[in-house]
Amino acid sequence: MYQSLEGGRSNRLKTKAVKELRKKLLRQFESLAIDDRIDLLVPVKSGVNKIAFRNKDVLYCVCPPEVARSATTDDFVPLFLEQRAGRQFIPTIFALWTVPSLLPLSLYIHPDVSSKLVKPRPADLFFPGIQHIEAATGSFDKGDLCSICVTGNALPFAVGRMNYSSVSAAMQRRQGVAAKLIHAYRDNLWAIRRMQPPGFLDGKVIPLPGVGETKDAHDAETSDGSASTDAASVSSIVASGGAADDETFDDVPPPAPTAEVKHFDGVPPSVPIEEETPRIRESCIAGLTVENEMDELMLRTSLQALKKVPNAELPLLLNGEG
Repeated sequence: MYQSLEGGRSNRLKTKAVKELRKKLLRQFESLAIDDRIDLLVPVKSGVNKIAFRNKDVLYCVCPPEVARSATTDDFVPLFLEQRAGRQFIPTIFALWTVPSLLPLSLYIHPDVSSKLVKPRPADLFFPGIQHIEAATGSFDKGDLCSICVTGNALPFAVGRMNYSSVSAAMQRRQGVAAKLIHAYRDNLWAIRRMQPPGFLDGKVIPLPGVGETKDAHDAETSDGSASTDAASVSSIVASGGAADDETFDDVPPPAPTAEVKHFDGVPPSVPIEEETPRIRESCIAGLTVENEMDELMLRTSLQALKKVPNAELPLLLNGEG
């Protein structure tokens, strides 16, 4: 949960600096190049405030081009946080509401778990709280950024960083901390604009009536990559800096279908799995099918054990040898 907003110093970026920011974002988020999605977040002529905090993190707040010349503080929406460690851009939930596919990795959790993640002192997300994982690339690595959603509500309410790779998660039997929270609904970054989309209550996030379980069926972008009308009704308010002071989006319909993504079955095992689709369901271990998953695990376990065998005891003798 992002808490540090101390010592913020703000300065307005000139057009040249805005163009450089766009280039950096395109390098990190390749999906923004599709159909010029970068223009949904940071248009060339938009107003951009760069806020540097005492801990050396940097926050980029954006206002639409049409109000850039006369914009006040209330017109700016925080879209990207650049952390000192690693110099990586982290999208805020406001950016993810505008372009939901910005992060290729999404974790879907039980609605009751969300209340633990939006507290003033939130917990990290543990594997047992995850119903399923969607990864557009087919796998994930430790340290990858992920969006966190409630099953039945495709709008992300948190951003985290994976604590395991897909391979390590399978070897650990998906126990322990799955993702460490960076930013979430109702933290200090959210409080800058205080927007509440449908299903975002004061103490938790709930599913929307009539909405299915996966982002695959309810993403805010269509399969051809263009933003749907449903998403535009949310993203236009974000882009315009409106709907502040806990205003809700009561008339926003559920998002429309999106392009294909990979699904990974989550835990606990009692969670019902949706019906199989024509796509081949992949294992949590990247590049492996279910049939050879155990062989790969046995090989990795054996190699780890051999590292602890003293050289003097090698080669190992089999039964009947020596």
